[in-house]
Amino acid sequence: MATQPLEQQEGTVKAPLLDSDIVIWVLRSDEPMVQFFEQLVEQAKQSPAVSVITVYEVLAGMRPQEEQETRKFLDRLIRLPVTEEIAEKAAEYYREFRAKGQTLHITDLLIAATSFCHNLPLATLNRDDFPMTDITFWQEVPSPPPDGKTQTHNDLLSQRFPPSTMATPATHTACFVSLG
Repeated sequence: MATQPLEQQEGTVKAPLLDSDIVIWVLRSDEPMVQFFEQLVEQAKQSPAVSVITVYEVLAGMRPQEEQETRKFLDRLIRLPVTEEIAEKAAEYYREFRAKGQTLHITDLLIAATSFCHNLPLATLNRDDFPMTDITFWQEVPSPPPDGKTQTHNDLLSQRFPPSTMATPATHTACFVSLG
């Protein structure tokens, strides 16, 4: 389990708190999301953080054959526990939005509260799940594929260089991302 302190080294960017959707797309080896993750690590000089709620969501949704790679990737992340302060902030959010007639999922409330309590920007693809006005969002998150399918290295190449623009057909091999 990763237990590195959340320190910002001089001349680096503070890494965001990753929402579960970002982690899932990286685990699916979606090329734009993998590049996004690798850039975060490079800029911040440390792994991004996740709430233990994200760990729960990812482990609960994985298939048995994905367990080894999933755990290997999760071990790279800084995992933040749900503290009493985070629980209280999540309860505050719940009451605030319930009074407005809006029901938010408990996992989103706890992830938002983690972002607030640790003063970390939240990287998510689902901003609508986080209507809180006192958290910040990481601005540069790639969009997921509109069809919900991962974009591989080969897919990106064919988008940039359609076969009709090539003088001769090119053969590309698959690009595998090392998560370790």
